[in-house]
Amino acid sequence: MSFQTPNQVEQAGGEITLSTNQAEPSAVDKGFTCVEAKDELNQSYWESRYTQQRTGWDVGTVSRPIKEYIDQLQDKTLKILIPGAGNADEAGYLWTQGFQHVFVLDLAAQPLEAFQQAYPDFPSLKLMQGDFFDQEGTYDMILAQTFFCAIDPELRPAYVQKASELLRVGGKLVGVLWNKPMNVNQQ
Repeated sequence: MSFQTPNQVEQAGGEITLSTNQAEPSAVDKGFTCVEAKDELNQSYWESRYTQQRTGWDVGTVSRPIKEYIDQLQDKTLKILIPGAGNADEAGYLWTQGFQHVFVLDLAAQPLEAFQQAYPDFPSLKLMQGDFFDQEGTYDMILAQTFFCAIDPELRPAYVQKASELLRVGGKLVGVLWNKPMNVNQQ
């Protein structure tokens, strides 16, 4: 499946920025199965992954390409959505850098609760448990760290459509994205 989304996003006035980093171990190297059976990719599945600490995709800090992108941003008033945020290292970094309009979204409650404990001054109303495809609002940026590969590949066109709906004209989709199922047989 080829990732042919820039035109769709551009129609909404958005931009896709892709970034890779060869210096850090990849999710594949850490044993993360990026695509599971469709019926497993639900709230219960993700809650279980966090409870069992099976989060091999999590590098434990904001990834270098995302950090470098954030570091060059001058406008701290940007309204930023982080879907499938998990432990939300990116949100924590944004928050400590003075970004006040960061919205964290995940299907699982556990990582959101852990984030709130780690950042008690982060507004709880900006921690949202729910499905990206049900999200509403308008954002200047959608910041994604491996979320794209965590959804069923058949949903990727819908992901692009939803991202374009959520982005304001001129908004950006920025992230570390993989455009293929990653070692589905790997545990």
